[in-house]
Amino acid sequence: MLSIRLAIQVASLAKPYLPKVPSVEAPIVAIDGREMNLLEKNEKEENDDIDALNDEYTCIPQNDIADPQRKCILCLETRKATSAMLCGHLYCWYCLENWLREKNECPLCRQHTTLKDVIPVEWLLYHRLDPIYSPIIWLSTKASLSKLNVGISPACYLSNSTDIWIDGDGELRSKTTTCSKKITDIKELKEWNFDGSSTNQAPGHDSDIYLRPAAFFRDPFRGGDNILVIAECYNSDGTPNKTNYRHYAKKAMDLVKDEDPWFGIEQEYTLFGADGAPYGWPKGGYPAPQGPYYCGVGAGKVFARDLVEAHYRACLYAGINISGINAEVMPSQWEFQVGPCAGIDMGDHLTLARFLLARIAEDWGISISLHPKPFTSGEWNGAGCHTNYSTSKTRAPGVGLQAIEEMIKKLESKHAEHIEAYGDDNELRLTGKHETGNIADFSSGVANRGCSIRIPRHVAHQGYGYFEDRRPASNIDPYRVTGLIVNTTLIN
Repeated sequence: MLSIRLAIQVASLAKPYLPKVPSVEAPIVAIDGREMNLLEKNEKEENDDIDALNDEYTCIPQNDIADPQRKCILCLETRKATSAMLCGHLYCWYCLENWLREKNECPLCRQHTTLKDVIPVEWLLYHRLDPIYSPIIWLSTKASLSKLNVGISPACYLSNSTDIWIDGDGELRSKTTTCSKKITDIKELKEWNFDGSSTNQAPGHDSDIYLRPAAFFRDPFRGGDNILVIAECYNSDGTPNKTNYRHYAKKAMDLVKDEDPWFGIEQEYTLFGADGAPYGWPKGGYPAPQGPYYCGVGAGKVFARDLVEAHYRACLYAGINISGINAEVMPSQWEFQVGPCAGIDMGDHLTLARFLLARIAEDWGISISLHPKPFTSGEWNGAGCHTNYSTSKTRAPGVGLQAIEEMIKKLESKHAEHIEAYGDDNELRLTGKHETGNIADFSSGVANRGCSIRIPRHVAHQGYGYFEDRRPASNIDPYRVTGLIVNTTLIN
């Protein structure tokens, strides 16, 4: 009789608790000989069951009834919300699980009971995984942000969107935001803003400049569903910012879309090390004269090929229509070609390719120079952005070459206007030497790289195709140049 009273007294330390697990389909379980569905019972029914069960015990201390901190009857530890109940009594997960794994019987009535009879497998798995769930979320998110783990995605669904724009000095800027879903359409991206007074695009008293997404690409740095966005800049009054040549180029391209203008741009650039000297050049001196470096292979002839290859692969991953790379005439000078691209895509693809190049060079400690003439002394080539151009008419057999010649005449009539838009410091490059024409004179010819406009030999032979404008410098705004070429040759 004493043992029975002691058992009842121990049992009184805990009140029955019916756990609720949202969005989990719980089975029908037997509790004190009654079948109960733990999820379908409402709060009133649960309270009635608890009161009825408590009435069976006449020796429950009143302070225990009022005490919200109820305990497991085996370990007497304060139970948590994930406590389990068997025969109307509360057990912590740890005690009940270990008891049933070892004995397969109820601790009080000694009836045969297994773990799966008492604890639904969904709850058991949740209980087991809960202590490590948060660390996994934290670890996977941290790992996904590392440049060394580009293939790992965050455990919870989030993605990044990086806006890229051209600032007041022709340089590239970027800022990143978090997206709560995968972006599949440009309209899903929000309009953003930045401090234009810090980018030479607005005065301090009215510094907000709006960023409007225009095109997006895959992000090769973060991988997954993260994206890189080409954005246009607009002033606070809604007008295009002074650097927003894309706005005007897009209008021109829309007007001539039936002509289907194609572009291909050859972007030349020079690599400089952290010391400010051309990357790979002898300290305090100069390399051997130009000759072995163009499309060269081997140590001493080419420098930083690993950086160039990384950029090439990043462009391909992003979806840029990059068509090739090669080492240029001057050592530490390279070129990549983007195109053919239709209409406004030319500016978008080249701008993003430039961004990727500068971003990758960060990791190498190398700076990218787009100056058209890094060295004005010595026999060193400059850097250009040769722009190849064609339309549906120039690509048509029989009439293509004639259409090209007509366009060249139009370009000649606007030579000064084009030179003004073809890049800063271009007069240092267009000297008539080192495969350039003279900035003051307009010229054209077949396979002549000393002319303003070059017609490739195979185009002259077959009678249709494209031509190359060799005047643009390496630091051009591609939207301004492509828009101007279309205006001169098609809209006038």
